[in-house]
Amino acid sequence: MNPVQYSQASQAVVDAFEAMPRDQQVGSYWSDAEVTPVRKEIKDHYIAEQQMRCCYCSVETLTKHNGVWNGEHVISRDAEPRFMFEPRNLAICCRDCNGAKLAAEVRKNPKRKSFPNKSEHYEIVHPHFDTYSDHIRWVGKVVWPISRKGVQTATICNLWRYGLEEAGAQKVPRHPGTYKYIGMLLDAQADAMEMKMALGAFEKFVETIPQE
Repeated sequence: MNPVQYSQASQAVVDAFEAMPRDQQVGSYWSDAEVTPVRKEIKDHYIAEQQMRCCYCSVETLTKHNGVWNGEHVISRDAEPRFMFEPRNLAICCRDCNGAKLAAEVRKNPKRKSFPNKSEHYEIVHPHFDTYSDHIRWVGKVVWPISRKGVQTATICNLWRYGLEEAGAQKVPRHPGTYKYIGMLLDAQADAMEMKMALGAFEKFVETIPQE
């Protein structure tokens, strides 16, 4: 993902903040009126760059309205105000993911002084340093983490919520055999032939279910 490149006016605001003494750099500065055009510039860039998808759950929301999206600091701005305007620490995410993640620590080494600029520096899937599909897949609305980072992201951002919402009491499969075949299809070790066999077996299984 391409990081935001600030306009001259926005860069002046960023430079002024970064010139402040460290003890005066606070996360709440993000909400100051003078930062409003900078926030808009950041959101507009990442809404386009991420194609209107949340950086954590990847759910598409077809609007460019800034009020719908949260300007996301991968490393919390309260934990590290000095990284507040670092372009590679910024993205957009949906309100639910933002509310779940809050100020959770995502760095492997929180004591590191310089900005963590590699994938291996993070516990979660990083929108700038990772390929999302290498860590998280979706089966309908059910999250399927395929790496440790994927599991951490699903947990910290509560990506399980989509599956739980979808699997209401009346949507749980009524036929126990269903679980068996879904499990066969989700087996990461299965090759194409095994998956074809699983699909064939599932088709035969469906034929045995009495029609209502």
